[in-house]
Amino acid sequence: DSVVWKSCLELNFEGIENPIMETILYGDTVIDGIVWKIFNEPWSKGLIRTEGAKVLFKPYPGYQTHVISEGVIYDFSLDVGDIFEGKEGVNAGIKVTQIDSVELNDGKKHKKLSFEHDYSCIEGLGNDTREPFYMIHMVWPTMPSISTLMCCHVDGELLYMNPDYSDCDGGKVGNENIITEEHQK
Repeated sequence: DSVVWKSCLELNFEGIENPIMETILYGDTVIDGIVWKIFNEPWSKGLIRTEGAKVLFKPYPGYQTHVISEGVIYDFSLDVGDIFEGKEGVNAGIKVTQIDSVELNDGKKHKKLSFEHDYSCIEGLGNDTREPFYMIHMVWPTMPSISTLMCCHVDGELLYMNPDYSDCDGGKVGNENIITEEHQK
């Protein structure tokens, strides 16, 4: 019932702290007899629901724009070689290159789809490297960065931690080079 994804927008501007953004899934609403989950994030508010292996998105009433429209944002029924048709915009028309399963902190195995162009998503989590509903947004060419998913909590319990982060507050895992005697020669 309560899901919180934390993402970091890595701007790489000296002297500017990278903003941390939360996407929160909370509560239900019924529209035209269909139950939807409500989510809120810094730049949009929307509704999601599952239909079989598909995750569908609908703008929250009053939040419709020309950028965000209704449609399929994830389809976990796809096989290797299939094309994700989804909605127009980000990642529509990309091909599934690999299917794996990953165990998240809930102790369950979840299906992971990898696509061309270094994009992947995990069933029950969403995008595992970008913010969770990345597929509903358009990318602007002047954007200095995209948001990177750091972690996801479900009902207060950690479900996923991006391996590039040490915590949910933006702490990056160090990439220290350890110099041994052999490397010094």
